Amino acid sequence: MSFLGLFFEIIFFVIAGYFYLLSIGKIVVKDAEKQAKLDSFRTDNASWLKLLSLAVMAIMAVNIFISLRTLFS
Repeated sequence: MSFLGLFFEIIFFVIAGYFYLLSIGKIVVKDAEKQAKLDSFRTDNASWLKLLSLAVMAIMAVNIFISLRTLFS
């Protein structure tokens, strides 16, 4: 059961990392129309998306650390 929790914590950490990269503009789409939509979404929502993704990443990092510590002790 502990492995399943660790798996989901890692998944949420990766998703939050993706949203952080999206909010700072590192994610690029090849289609110009979709890129324009992504840029308009980013300009409207970058500040709160960046803060929330960093918060989720911090929480998940602590949870991953605690899960690994309990697994190996």
